[in-house]
Amino acid sequence: MGLTPGPGTGQSYAYYSWTPTAPGQYIVQATYQPSGGNAAGSTSAQDIIQATPSGGTISLKAPGTMTQGVPVTLTASVAPSNVQGTVGFTLNGNPISAAIPITNGTATFQWTPNVVGQVTLGASYTTNQGGSGSTTDVVNIVAGPSQTDSITLVQPGWGPWAPNGSYTLGNGSNFTFQATSLSGAPVTLSETGPCQVGGLTINVPTGSGVCNLQASSPGGNGYAPVTFGYTVNLIPGVQVANIAAPPSGRFKVGRVLVLESPGQADTNAGQNIGWKVLKKGGGRKHCKLLYPDNGSVTLRIASKGSCTVVGKAPGVAGQWQPFKTARNYTRPLVHSVVHEGPRFGGGLRR
Repeated sequence: MGLTPGPGTGQSYAYYSWTPTAPGQYIVQATYQPSGGNAAGSTSAQDIIQATPSGGTISLKAPGTMTQGVPVTLTASVAPSNVQGTVGFTLNGNPISAAIPITNGTATFQWTPNVVGQVTLGASYTTNQGGSGSTTDVVNIVAGPSQTDSITLVQPGWGPWAPNGSYTLGNGSNFTFQATSLSGAPVTLSETGPCQVGGLTINVPTGSGVCNLQASSPGGNGYAPVTFGYTVNLIPGVQVANIAAPPSGRFKVGRVLVLESPGQADTNAGQNIGWKVLKKGGGRKHCKLLYPDNGSVTLRIASKGSCTVVGKAPGVAGQWQPFKTARNYTRPLVHSVVHEGPRFGGGLRR
């Protein structure tokens, strides 16, 4: 193409009309080739063009009518879907969001209307390659709901939690709440502190500190959003162990009872269990602890009588309470029985 002089001294320009043949991304450059003289050739920077079926590169999806104080989700769609960049949302030209990354051609933002009347929402995008575009949508915002939503949060086996209430959970606690809202909207949980929350499930991985739990409802159906808070005080958990020791009971002399199986895991806190026969009632004479080479712990009923054997594991400071279990094993004494038979000469047959 030839150049047209102007608009300024020493300047020239050229126009070119082009129609995209298919939707997609196009890169346009202009290259100048001098025909003579002292001018040098040059190439312009790249211009990136997005061609879409509708001719628009961004669209905004939002409810035509909104309610003051009730959150809504604004969605901006950018074409083509593989474009990379960010979107910002505006209200009457003023920003209401930060730059939100475009993912698979869309960017979403949850916004709570704080005004009443007809407003203009906008969305503008900037691609990583420097492309940009914007769109607007006029919507109507009506007065907010007359009442606030309410949440019922229930701990199974315990009952409902009261808003702003304080509760105690031990290390190792893990359960799923039952949650409902007056509006019928789904309830979401979040927390700050050492607890872990996923969905409606809470897990306590420590035995010290405080977790601040929040239950939130977005409202709807005439109800405004609400968030309830709960304080969770954490305490050392209860150690447990799946030991092999049989329940308390009666056993014959010579019987060997397995208290701890070979290779058996210790407590759920990883603490080793130590066993001891108590002295009371001559227990150490009646029962003997044995430690076979296979790593088990056994107890032999040595003589008639009873004994109490105790297993203990130390606590873990700020995490787990001490562990203790006890068994009472008995070999009852056999008493002689007197039989009285017929009397012969005043004698007594035994």
